[in-house]
Parts: sequence; C-alpha cells; structure tokens
Amino acid sequence: YMTGGKIVILGPTGRNIGAGMTGGVTFIFDERNDLEKKVNKEIVSIHKIHNSHQEKIIKDIISDYLKHTGSLKASKLLNDWDYSKQIFKMIVPPSEEQVLFIDKSSKS
Repeated sequence: YMTGGKIVILGPTGRNIGAGMTGGVTFIFDERNDLEKKVNKEIVSIHKIHNSHQEKIIKDIISDYLKHTGSLKASKLLNDWDYSKQIFKMIVPPSEEQVLFIDKSSKS
C-alpha cells in the first residue's frame, strides 16, 4: 500500500500498479510505453509530466539516487533530460492531483 510520499521507478514494473494507492505519487520511466495496460485505473490516474514542479520532484530524486549509487541509467536520464522527461508518467490518486498541479488534459 502507498499512502504518501514520492517514488521514481526507472525499470520495468509488474501489473496492477496503483492498487491500494491512496496517497503519494509514483513517477515511472515508461520506456516500453506499456504502463497503460498495467495500471489499476479504478483507483489512480496516469498523467504525463507537464510542468516544472513535477520535473523538479523527479530530477531531485534521480539526482540523489545518482549521488548515492553512481547509477549509469540515472546519469543518462539526467544528461538527456529533454528526452527523458517525455517518457516519464505519473501515477496519481485523486487526493494528490491538486498538490501536483495536475492539468486534467495531461491524462495519458
């Protein structure tokens, strides 16, 4: 269950993402563009990254991860941010949409 916080997932995911998610936000690097079929849309919605506030959250988490792990993937994503940010998607329960300045037109 996810009831708060922010996470970034840089790798592949399983199915039923968002089940039990009542708070927080998940940012997923959707490299395979298959997230849509894995998300429990009864509970959460999928959005594209569409503002600097959302970008800053992701970049701060990835930068911290890079600092602590030396991850080549994190480094690559940050070095090619203009491309990378287009691949990220947000998984958001209704309770968090206002906090993240969600634009309803950003739904995937």
